[in-house]
Amino acid sequence: MEGALKTAVMQAGWASRDFLAYAASSLCEGVTSIDIAVTMLGKVKEMTKALSLAMTEGDVLPEPVSSLLRDCLIDMEALSELGDLLLLYESTPVNALHMIEACRYTARRVVGELAVVDHMLRDL
Repeated sequence: MEGALKTAVMQAGWASRDFLAYAASSLCEGVTSIDIAVTMLGKVKEMTKALSLAMTEGDVLPEPVSSLLRDCLIDMEALSELGDLLLLYESTPVNALHMIEACRYTARRVVGELAVVDHMLRDL
């Protein structure tokens, strides 16, 4: 398997885990910094593009891996869109925390999916 895809999966995992840790901390403290959240979600958006590019430029992947990667990209794009909503719409602190909760849920899915993909890529 190409190194570019493995690297993209690893970097996307780091960005997603970093955001997940931030979201969990924000929710525990009951406060959030929209600027920090949007910056971190911007990194997720960047990694989404890199992962998508690595998928299209690499070898054809076996079905379980390609299907899970597509699901992962959809979740990463959803996470990016939630970040855009945080940035574009002024919300109350309570509503911002609800959005961070939705982001955390989605980030948790992404982290899990990327961990499975990483394991599958090692076996190829």
